Amino acid sequence: MAGKKDKKNRKTNSQSIIAVSALIIGLLTVIIYIYQARIMAKQHQDSVWPYIFSGSSLNTNEGYSIRIMNKGIGPALVKSVAIKLDGKEHSSWKGLMNSIGLDSISYSCSGVGVLSPNESQVVFQVYKFSEAKIVWEKLQSLELITVYCSIHDECWSVDEKGRAKTKSSDEKEVGCG
Repeated sequence: MAGKKDKKNRKTNSQSIIAVSALIIGLLTVIIYIYQARIMAKQHQDSVWPYIFSGSSLNTNEGYSIRIMNKGIGPALVKSVAIKLDGKEHSSWKGLMNSIGLDSISYSCSGVGVLSPNESQVVFQVYKFSEAKIVWEKLQSLELITVYCSIHDECWSVDEKGRAKTKSSDEKEVGCG
């Protein structure tokens, strides 16, 4: 009779060991799956990271232009663009041109919404080269601050030299008129 109990205890012990082992393997599988899902989410987030910068140019063909470019690998949702000249913020390109005494010069401007990777958008342009040169000289100390977000709602603020700035609650979209 003692032999039967030993066999039964061995059988119960081996079944318990197998059950506990299966439980541990199942828990490890869940932990590894969660870890792998986090890695994949981070990879996806990094694969759509935008990088915005702005610049200006002066040439005889296009005149003077200010352009915002996305050199990142994901789309950029441009939330706002602020302009400052000599430390003073302007709410519109028209207001800026009035403040420097160039309100009679013709120009074009546009807002920016979404920029795809390697896409750029002209936000301000003076076509006539003789006028463009005057504007270029007057706007040497212009600051253009762009607030943009990724599709994952991570947001950054950057100036025209590529320096990151903290997002200010009073930054506003610059209008044309």
